[in-house]
Amino acid sequence: MSKDYIAFFGLAGPAFSKTIPADRIYRYRDLEELHCYLSHAVSDGAVAALTGPVGAGKSTAARSFLAGLDPNRVAVLYIGFTASDRGLFREMARGLGLAPAYLKGDLVVQLHTAIEHVWLNKRRQTLLVVDDAHLLPDTLLVELRQLLNFQMDAATPLAMVLVGQPALRGRLKDPMHEALAQRTPVRCTLVGMSRAEATEYVKTHMDAVGGDPSIFTDDAIDLAYQHAKGLPRELNNVLVYALIRAAWHDIRIVDRRVVDETIKAQTQG
Repeated sequence: MSKDYIAFFGLAGPAFSKTIPADRIYRYRDLEELHCYLSHAVSDGAVAALTGPVGAGKSTAARSFLAGLDPNRVAVLYIGFTASDRGLFREMARGLGLAPAYLKGDLVVQLHTAIEHVWLNKRRQTLLVVDDAHLLPDTLLVELRQLLNFQMDAATPLAMVLVGQPALRGRLKDPMHEALAQRTPVRCTLVGMSRAEATEYVKTHMDAVGGDPSIFTDDAIDLAYQHAKGLPRELNNVLVYALIRAAWHDIRIVDRRVVDETIKAQTQG
């Protein structure tokens, strides 16, 4: 028996992992549409809201989109959740290669100056991506909207993508955030894959690590898909631990029984 599923199945690396190269991520129909809308939002210097339930693949979708941008034309600032406006602004400053100013007012001026410099002198747009944006306090959402105000007319030096759970869409309906909502023409929601897309997802991601997609039987994918409700993260969890279980028991084909046992083990207790 082998405990190493990667060696057992002859894979080049971990299957269904976040480490998969961005250009190997399976782009199902919703992702293709998402890329189209986000591209226009960036070009227009607008705000885009990317929402979906936990495990829908929002961060992976954002990573896939960002990987396709021309670094000579777009400078990307990717910020994780922070409840502090000054903390977020300081992260932005560091991302632009600056030593952050201490006072918030000075930070804002510093950011505007740097973003305008990148736009005017390097002809590069700045794209701010904020993950877990549904957790941002109201005051910080207001501050983010105000960051979009520049002195230059007919210029789009800064665009934003706010990534978060469905609550973010509700936040944008609050009268307090009407100004931000008006600057957010693109609002995309990921809800998961179809059954047919799940088959292609398994094939593409197994191919990415040199694996044989036929390791998984159709009924195994059926059960995994039903359990995951089409959400990529949960599908990944079921499939990779089914591989681990199969390798442990010296099973070369992952069928419905292996997946069923994996799900039962994961949901016990």
